[in-house]
Amino acid sequence: MRIELLQAVMPSPLLENKLLNIHRGISLINQSLIDSGESWSFWNRIGRPTACNGFVEGRNLVGDKLTRQIGGGLCQLSGLIYYLALKSGLDIIERHAHSMDIYREEERFTPLGADATVTWGVKDLRIRNPLPFAVSIACILEGTHLRAQLRCENAVQACDLAFVREDITPERVSVITVVDGVKQWQTDYIRRPNLDLPG
Repeated sequence: MRIELLQAVMPSPLLENKLLNIHRGISLINQSLIDSGESWSFWNRIGRPTACNGFVEGRNLVGDKLTRQIGGGLCQLSGLIYYLALKSGLDIIERHAHSMDIYREEERFTPLGADATVTWGVKDLRIRNPLPFAVSIACILEGTHLRAQLRCENAVQACDLAFVREDITPERVSVITVVDGVKQWQTDYIRRPNLDLPG
């Protein structure tokens, strides 16, 4: 049994480096087994994102600025795993949203509200398997498309997800995450669709 999500890796500055970082992240994550009742941590699987660990400089959103950092672009991988966990009915122990929405609608590769930013030693993505059987996470990079799968030997019912937007002001938007008709939480974003990477 599989639950699967597919995302495009959109053109952007440092795209090739982002793809390299995602590929390296996948090699460290793939076939992660989560037994029933066990927890899973993004950083426990990835390790510190350094050049020695196989990562390169990529684009990162830090505060209200786009910067170049080793491991930049890993947030798309963590976000897709978060989205997959929601879809699969796993428990979210820790998730941090970006504070800012930097995308125009035509540039968006995932629904606003389905993101999960990660910062080594500060912000992690942690999930728990509440199902009565083990599951595994598998990710595949196919050119400029990123696929994530939850795999198990038992039947799993995919959850119905909705990310409901509410405009607060022209510069701010709120997104309510709804899982199987139940509101889970609310995330607020500052809109900055014209933010550019310096240098």
